[in-house]
Amino acid sequence: NQYVKVLQNQLSISFSIRPSAIIKSPKTKAARFANRWSLQTALRFDNKVSDYGRNNIYNPFTAFPADYLLTSNNNVRQSVFFNQGSPLFGADYTYINTRSRQLLTNGIEARALESSEVKWRVTFLKNWAINSDNIYSLKGNSSQFFTTRNYNIRALESEQKLVYQPGTVFRISAAYKYSQKLNLVESGGQRAYLSTGSFEMKYNQTEKGSFTTRVDVINIVFNADVNSPVAYDMLNGLNAGRNYTWELSYQRNLNRNIQISINYNGRKTPNAATVHLGGAQVRAYF
Repeated sequence: NQYVKVLQNQLSISFSIRPSAIIKSPKTKAARFANRWSLQTALRFDNKVSDYGRNNIYNPFTAFPADYLLTSNNNVRQSVFFNQGSPLFGADYTYINTRSRQLLTNGIEARALESSEVKWRVTFLKNWAINSDNIYSLKGNSSQFFTTRNYNIRALESEQKLVYQPGTVFRISAAYKYSQKLNLVESGGQRAYLSTGSFEMKYNQTEKGSFTTRVDVINIVFNADVNSPVAYDMLNGLNAGRNYTWELSYQRNLNRNIQISINYNGRKTPNAATVHLGGAQVRAYF
């Protein structure tokens, strides 16, 4: 029955820089090159603190004392695009820094994610394309009560995808993804290596509906016990060995006001029974 005064500060900022919006008719090579670039930035700070008699409690950039900080969610996202609207070639770089902290009944739990992502795509032979997605990240979790949930995972992921799309209706793709994850030595030293081969097909009809199917084969090598919170995060909820996942998705517009969606997901992991998940949804628009 004891109430504690809580103060909140919140700040959201987003802006973009696009030279092509200013340089309408570039005449020089430098102007044409500048028009190929664009930049986007988004910041969000949200903090809840107990009143400790300071004036800086309303400043979202303040490093608040740990004893007074109740909840904190801070996100920074920075993206740089090159040839964003080009159908032939484009690339982009994205930096993400996310940090959260929450006071629970069993103590303080904090999470952090910092990642750098480089993506590029190139189209060749008119209907064929190669997409590349490469991520380097550091992900951490700190729990005051459940020490087994403490980890600092350094990950390197690279996915290369070959896409065939003869038109707007049909698309087929095959991809290979390699992931290497290391929990730092002071946090346990677990290592995981994931190799994923996938096949995806999508059929889409404008204003009518779409059908998507995907199959993944994931081979995992792991050097520790799989029944732990850190293993669940490093292995994406799967087990060491060869894993299979598949999914089907069907969406149909019956008329202007009613849309149905049917989803099915399945997975088969070593030393475990096959898992099937299905769902259906009906939306009505008025």
